[in-house]
Amino acid sequence: GPFVSDESSDESPGVEVVDRSAASDEAKAAAARRVMAVPLLHARLSPAGTGDDDAGDDARLPLVTATIRATTSQSLGDSPSPGDAADVWTLDNLLGLCTGWRAKGGGVVVAEARRRLSKFAARVGRDSFAKAAASLVSMTVSSSSDELEVVRRLGATSCVEETWFALALAGSDAAGVDPSEEGVRAVAGLYWRLLKDDLGGVGKRGGGGDSGRVGERGGGGERGGGITPSDVGTRRLASLGAVAFAPGLAKSLWRSLAASLPASETLPMAVEGPGAGVGAWTSPALLNGLNDVSDEDLAALGLFSLAYAHLLLVLDDDEFFVAQRPFTLGEQRGIAACVNTLVVRTHLGSCEDKNKNNRKQPPDPERMTAVRAAVALLKALQTRDARSAFAPPGLWLAPARGSKPPPVAAAASALAAHLGTLRGDSPPGDHSPDASRVGAGLLVDCPHALTFDYRVEVFRQLVRDDRARAGYRPQAGGVDASSDADLGQRVRPVADVYVRRGSVLEDAAAQILPLGPAARGRLAVRYRNASGLEEAGIDAGGLFKELLADVCHAGLDPNRGAFACTASADNHVYPAAAAGDSPEGLLLLELVGMIVGKGLYEGILQEVRLAPFFAKAVLGIPRTLDDLPGLDPALHRSLIQVLRYEGDAADLCLDWTVSEEHLGAVTTHELRPDGASKPVTNESKLAYAHAVADFHLNRRRHDSNAAFTRGLAHIIPRGWLGLFGVNELSQLIGGVDDGDVDVDDLRRHAAYGGGYAADSRAVVMFWDVLKREFTANERRALLKFVTSSSRPPVQGFRHLHPPFTIHKVRRDDAERGAASSLATFFGYGGDTARLPSASTCFNVLKLPNYRKSSTMREKVRYAVTSGAGFELS
Repeated sequence: GPFVSDESSDESPGVEVVDRSAASDEAKAAAARRVMAVPLLHARLSPAGTGDDDAGDDARLPLVTATIRATTSQSLGDSPSPGDAADVWTLDNLLGLCTGWRAKGGGVVVAEARRRLSKFAARVGRDSFAKAAASLVSMTVSSSSDELEVVRRLGATSCVEETWFALALAGSDAAGVDPSEEGVRAVAGLYWRLLKDDLGGVGKRGGGGDSGRVGERGGGGERGGGITPSDVGTRRLASLGAVAFAPGLAKSLWRSLAASLPASETLPMAVEGPGAGVGAWTSPALLNGLNDVSDEDLAALGLFSLAYAHLLLVLDDDEFFVAQRPFTLGEQRGIAACVNTLVVRTHLGSCEDKNKNNRKQPPDPERMTAVRAAVALLKALQTRDARSAFAPPGLWLAPARGSKPPPVAAAASALAAHLGTLRGDSPPGDHSPDASRVGAGLLVDCPHALTFDYRVEVFRQLVRDDRARAGYRPQAGGVDASSDADLGQRVRPVADVYVRRGSVLEDAAAQILPLGPAARGRLAVRYRNASGLEEAGIDAGGLFKELLADVCHAGLDPNRGAFACTASADNHVYPAAAAGDSPEGLLLLELVGMIVGKGLYEGILQEVRLAPFFAKAVLGIPRTLDDLPGLDPALHRSLIQVLRYEGDAADLCLDWTVSEEHLGAVTTHELRPDGASKPVTNESKLAYAHAVADFHLNRRRHDSNAAFTRGLAHIIPRGWLGLFGVNELSQLIGGVDDGDVDVDDLRRHAAYGGGYAADSRAVVMFWDVLKREFTANERRALLKFVTSSSRPPVQGFRHLHPPFTIHKVRRDDAERGAASSLATFFGYGGDTARLPSASTCFNVLKLPNYRKSSTMREKVRYAVTSGAGFELS
């Protein structure tokens, strides 16, 4: 019969009535294309209503079928033809005829639209319907944005942004009905085609900039080479939300994908036994990474990764760990093992090909887009695990076990080239053209797969390469100074810094801040006492380390107002939001950031513990509602109560504003335009809770965070820090969490001088007192007394240069007295009263030859806790 009835033609000018004699399929297809290109045809044929319209649906079915056949007859693998208005309206009419949906509330209600779509999809085939819609989506990519906006505003195209559409297409046409396998694959095909064309260029570029993050440079997510919702345009973000928030759809996608790859759908939390180990934590079907993913699974993999990464942004820890929605913790581990294996093995395979000089065809862009989506999900899961572990630690390392990582020098060169961190004062082209193709992807997308020690070595190599390009020599007192015969003492400084002990911050700000990136060179420090005279210390590294400690101690003091401490016992620090409101506060934040960066550059540990939510800001990781307890636990509890409130949210009398009190003044900030007049409802309370968290974690402290990271970036490109996670960054800056000194490790790598040896009686007594009778705080004080830093080196005392040295101090004649030698010979002479001293420039403890353990304990304890300067050195 005709595609359009005679009655409808009277009301639809320009609609062509196709004669029954149109016998050939080509003629029918051509006629269908002309008919479906009429703007808003579906609105004329489907007047708004809520009743069953089975007869009308039957009349429209031939037109829908012909359109689908005409659209899918061309190869979906071919590049789409240039889009025009006809393609846009064909897509809109196809969706409108099958749903009756109209934008902004027009058309049938949701339940009726869901029923109609499910019926049409079942009759013409869900896969065929999805392929036709996907093909039309590709054809509309090059259409004008104005044309698309008209369609979205007036037509039915916006229905793909609704959760009911995704569920109906998947075959879940009623609550509690699980989607069919065919339906899940149809959803994957349509929505992946809808999203991937927008994401095809995401994350491909390197680049420099202050951020040094892949996503911030190339639009590929805030961290690494993955894709985040910020990479999806506003128009497509709603479509992504339709899949992410459709009840049960993400779970169905994962089950379908796990069965097809195949991959373990769920894994136990075991660290040993049958369900643990490299074999269990690595997906066997993905050992070749992307090459093991079939074309049929590519869309499901890409869509699931992108949709679940999007859902994780709003999924709070209670839902994830307690309610375990939408996945059990066992399923979360299965997902983590799958995407971790996929990403890591993809990059390992690429590295092996480079090492073997194998030249392969460039990977398909669609496949690389799917990998970047998997990277986004992998990083989202890792961020969750870093906050509260749900997976065994070995799971993240498993896919790279047994594989040899790239040489440190090659990896560092590749990462520098990939991130574009060659500085402006470096000669252009001062690196191998092949550097960017040696292991950079592994370090950017999945650094967690490599051991922490290896990544620290890569970081140190980045520093050495950067210093060499800039023409600087190692800073005396830094870990790289040991390679110089004079330990860096004769290196010409880029600046002489004179510091008064009572004005450390003022002097440091005046002399160090103006240096900018030049502060990477050696700073020669001179301290002046209260009288204005230079102290006796000579800066061979010790005074420099003293300056770092003094600036951090003074600058991080909460009483100054630039930094605040978390409410927990950890006393983690973060920039105060109000510090960003004044020029003085911004300068102080920038100075502290610069000093922390200088300590990282020289490998000197500092007593700085960044709050996790602030460390995320430094690393470019998104901060969400679950990070709020670190800043304001009471506010977080209040927001969770709002989310869990079962009554009408309007009863809580909340609006879209937040109030802030500072120095007695209350300031109100709007979360949305005209937010004071907009109440929070049950439908908007989730968005409200996240908007409040976003304000306190991001918007309000943007300026203060930016000042600190700006100072840090003068010394350390932020891309380098992407090698480490949140907890690892704190370890890199300040050592291990407990901060205690490993006495056995220190003893193994100690040196002796002045007549002492490892088995000398005083030396053995010293180690025994230090290990058994000193507290952890006293051991840290001793380490600071000798080295100017209370923190052990990140990788142990084998990396302390110069080594911790115990030098013998002999009793002089004035101290011994006339009969001292004879008394000592017979065993009744007194012990020495001299205190230990130290030469922090060379990490030397000058230890008198004490005879009694009690004297050793008292004298050493007094010396390390007295807080004396360099006057008596």
